[in-house]
Amino acid sequence: LVNLNKWSDNLSAENTLKVIAAEKRGAPGTALSGISVVNEFLSFLGVDTSAYLMVDGSGVSHYNLISADTYVQFLSAIFNQRDIIDLFFASLPIGGIDGTLQNRMRGTAAEGKVRAKTGTISGVSSLSGYAKTEDGDVLAFSIMMQNFIGSSKRYRDAQDKIVDLLTRFRRRVIENL
Repeated sequence: LVNLNKWSDNLSAENTLKVIAAEKRGAPGTALSGISVVNEFLSFLGVDTSAYLMVDGSGVSHYNLISADTYVQFLSAIFNQRDIIDLFFASLPIGGIDGTLQNRMRGTAAEGKVRAKTGTISGVSSLSGYAKTEDGDVLAFSIMMQNFIGSSKRYRDAQDKIVDLLTRFRRRVIENL
């Protein structure tokens, strides 16, 4: 799971889906039965399984369809699963520190305060995870950008700026402004 999330390793993702299938449905584990297991788990968490389409374990297919709202539903629900949230958190890259976010968000308020998974394929760039605010609250977020041509650098930079703003968020009212 750490290799899958921290380094966005697609082979690990596909294999994890099949291992989950084999464990829950019996060998051999297939992508189709793995997707069925994932759907059951997400349904258990309260995520609307009719609101997305999953066709592989890695997310590299353009046939995968999901909204930012569905990701936030998942992230919010998993946050409340005390038996697995620590493992899930540990598997996510930390902004400016490691994994696919090692060179992102450095020198910003988001450095060290964001744990998030990247997603990049041709014409698509996304970042979904958690940001710790100045007040110490944890926000679930999902930023999805698509239908662009060329490099995703501009879009990753915009994502980093958005996440930086999330980490600077404060609920406290400042008096006498």
